[in-house]
Amino acid sequence: MAVLASILGIFIILLLVRTYLFSRKMGVLGGEPASVAGIDGARAAESLSRAIQFRTVSHADYDQFDYGEFEKFLDYLVDRYPLMTSTCHPFRINDYSVLYRWKGTDSSLPPLLLLGHYDVVPVEKGTEGSWEQEPFGGAISGGELWGRGSLDMKVQVISHLEAAEQLLREGFTPRRDIWFSYNFDEEQRGSRGATGAMEYFRKEGIRFDSLFDEGGCIVQGAMPGVDPPLAIIGLAEKGCANFRIRVRGTGGHSSMPPRSTALGKLSRIIADLEGNPMPARLTPPVRQMLKATGPEMSFPIRLALANLFPFRPLILKIFSASPTTNAMIRTSFSATMCRSGDAPNVLPLVAEGVINCRPLPGDSVQDALDHLHKIARKTCPGEDYEIDILLGDDASALSPHETDSFEKIKATINRYYPQALVSPYLMMGGSDSSKFTPVCDNIYRFMPILINKEQLDRMHNSNERISLENITRSVGFFRDFIQNYH
Repeated sequence: MAVLASILGIFIILLLVRTYLFSRKMGVLGGEPASVAGIDGARAAESLSRAIQFRTVSHADYDQFDYGEFEKFLDYLVDRYPLMTSTCHPFRINDYSVLYRWKGTDSSLPPLLLLGHYDVVPVEKGTEGSWEQEPFGGAISGGELWGRGSLDMKVQVISHLEAAEQLLREGFTPRRDIWFSYNFDEEQRGSRGATGAMEYFRKEGIRFDSLFDEGGCIVQGAMPGVDPPLAIIGLAEKGCANFRIRVRGTGGHSSMPPRSTALGKLSRIIADLEGNPMPARLTPPVRQMLKATGPEMSFPIRLALANLFPFRPLILKIFSASPTTNAMIRTSFSATMCRSGDAPNVLPLVAEGVINCRPLPGDSVQDALDHLHKIARKTCPGEDYEIDILLGDDASALSPHETDSFEKIKATINRYYPQALVSPYLMMGGSDSSKFTPVCDNIYRFMPILINKEQLDRMHNSNERISLENITRSVGFFRDFIQNYH
């Protein structure tokens, strides 16, 4: 008994020592943020306002694009940024993506790629009346700029170009080449824009030191118990797959139904899928995020995070309780579409649904498909169903965070947002950046804007908007980042 007590005492002491060491806070510098006195915020806001007025809406069907609006937007960039045009000689990829090359003084250095997209999602039909300002008006009201693309992501495109144009006016020349790639179909998985740009770089033998795209941002209240704003830099992104599942039943009159209709079977498959998720686990980006944020949390949470091995099941259970954190730790499935029958009194022969899946790094689309088959076979043991893959993209490669390029992003964040805690993270959605892994190992996803959870939820939603202060600071951030990326 004494031996057991001694072992338990040693174990407790070890837990407390590890917690003490883990509790050393890092990353929050404090002090005053860098000045943006030299940034023409009014011009930047006007530039973004005009950019939003071009209805560069992308659709799943490429024939539905209004390419005239895309052409007008690209012409606008030529007129608005004459020094970028004359210095970087922009050229097109697949008609509507554009590449700029800003030549540096040392051709032996691998170049930097600043990536963006200028297409936007549509305004959902029936929601137009919920907008307080016209979605494509680019209105400036109440210290904010309103409109589709103000957050996702014309602000980043305009910030790049405003920063570069100002540096050119000042006579600055970068040490290494800087490429700018602006694509037109990111909201449709970038199958023509980003893919075409990547193929150009690969054919030209161009490999990048790092790539900087949209993704994380600086979020106030991002994680419960973490007081400082959290600047999250995406090291990887989850995959995306769409599965169509068809379940067969017997037809006939609804007054004499079988024990289970096609729609009933499909409903049970979806319910079973929701009740039996794939196993949860901590990927490297999430581990790094916990390492960065854990010291800010209460003692019980710090104790668990500092000693993951014995407390892993508890951490996974806590994360599973919230949709946001649950998405960080497991491959998710969402039933998003369903169709069955043509009349209320006729039994449908087929029920069809679409399942959107977001594979975690380490889980393949095939792993997710196997899981879906396993669930479906319980309800349809006679194989009275079929599953098709409509879209199947695995999770992206994982970028390292212990690199000079990551530190350059972090250093710029520290200058402009010294109160922020900088952390790697796993991006839940998708971006064009995943297409560029053949030409770059160091891919980082971040937008230098400070928002809260409510403001973040306006992305792809009604009343999307951004503060004028964020626009100015975003331009300053990229001016600083470009100038100091040696």
